[in-house]
Amino acid sequence: MKWNQKSLRKNFSAWAKDLNIRDFEGDSAEDAVAFVKSLAEHYDIPGLVKNGEVDEAAVKSAWGRKTVRIVADAGEEVIVEDPAMAEEMDGEDEEIKETDEDELTKAYKQYRKALKNAGQTGTPHMKSVHEASQTRGGMTFGKIGDERSAKMKAYERAAKSGTPLRGTGKAAIFDNAEKAEAMGAAMRLTVMGAHPYAQKSMDEKIVTKAGSAFNPATGGALVFGEFSTEMIELFDQYGVARQAVGVTQMQSNQMTIPRMASDVTVYDVGENDAITASDEGYDNVTLNATKTAALKRLPMELLKFAAIDVVDIVGRSMARAVGKWEDESYINGSHGRTGLDTLVATTGTDRFDSNSGGWASITISDVQSAIGLLPGWAHAEGVGIMCSSAFYSTVLDTFAFNAGGNSGNDLKTGFGGMTMWGQYPVFISESMPSSYSDGQNVMYIGAFKAASKFGLVSGSEAFATSDQRYFDQDQFAVRYTQLWDINLHDVGGSNSGVVALQA
Repeated sequence: MKWNQKSLRKNFSAWAKDLNIRDFEGDSAEDAVAFVKSLAEHYDIPGLVKNGEVDEAAVKSAWGRKTVRIVADAGEEVIVEDPAMAEEMDGEDEEIKETDEDELTKAYKQYRKALKNAGQTGTPHMKSVHEASQTRGGMTFGKIGDERSAKMKAYERAAKSGTPLRGTGKAAIFDNAEKAEAMGAAMRLTVMGAHPYAQKSMDEKIVTKAGSAFNPATGGALVFGEFSTEMIELFDQYGVARQAVGVTQMQSNQMTIPRMASDVTVYDVGENDAITASDEGYDNVTLNATKTAALKRLPMELLKFAAIDVVDIVGRSMARAVGKWEDESYINGSHGRTGLDTLVATTGTDRFDSNSGGWASITISDVQSAIGLLPGWAHAEGVGIMCSSAFYSTVLDTFAFNAGGNSGNDLKTGFGGMTMWGQYPVFISESMPSSYSDGQNVMYIGAFKAASKFGLVSGSEAFATSDQRYFDQDQFAVRYTQLWDINLHDVGGSNSGVVALQA
């Protein structure tokens, strides 16, 4: 008997029903081989299994035999053979046409539905669907009825255009679909790698192709080394502390950075008088990293979802949570740390009080007076502004619009592509005040990189998963941890590298 993919699928379902086991749900030749192996002890299958031994090559060859149905422009239906099968299928054409037609029609409708759900318009013809099938990195994409391909294409479009994803309503957080899918596949393998599940074979291919190291035989911890840079980019998007200060990589949980505190002393001396020797002064800036973590619980049903949906939901949630925590620590001194709001507190020295009575009464002169409190060295190092989006829109934007003409445009856009005010880059953080309250620091101006340090232990950013802790609720947990510290070593007082505008 000459097997083909259709006849295999049909018999797989019959054998699964006969043995009272889960029906075949795979798509690849490897999936078919695995299923035949599970049947080998129960059935001898002509040409495929004999005395419990599986002929893997024969199974793969049979799986590659399939027919293609073309829908012509005029609407008539034409049945054609896959050219590669012409010789092997000689004499069996009519039987295959009859058995494949209804299934292919169903698959075609499923594919059209998947494209529609992914936001793609238009009606693809079966021929174009078939010809779109291609192999990249040993994996086949674009199969008839393959919802994964439609989702991948939709993700690629969203990543390039910046438009929201249909599944989450948010912009894509990875720059291409393969990165997103690889992280989701690795996550599922970590949780369920020791057990069978429908997508396991495909997940193993995806992770192997992505070059991630893991052990599929265990459900242990996994560090997503390939994605650590991607996560840092996410934190940059949501966490302004990393953007404004920059990250100092630490090799252990403690780092000492020498700092020059003073220069040598200069004297006026008389003729033939000895010059008094002096030394420059030094002290140390120390970073002591502590652990920050986030935990998210997810239902096991998520294993059935597309990987690119899973990773966007989890990645976005983790990024927001950790980025907010870092901003609150650096700006407000929250979570047991010392921040800008803790140190910048002396009116007339490192903080200018506008006495405004409300944001609408703050003037451009107030802003310039606050900037004028900065020491010369801060200007030499590069000055930036930190405020909330509400303050930027209500106050700084108003100044720009009221300036009029080219002056207003220059004041708003500055000289670069990022958000600017005059020549100063603006770092927007919602950890800053978003509404008026008397006495609050509404805007920080300063050399954030030079006046403070953000230390992060290299390799400490790690994801781990567990399918055991929430076993009774059929959930698994995704955990993120990092070791980090902040030190605002030149903030506060008369020589502060960061000053504030007070409402």
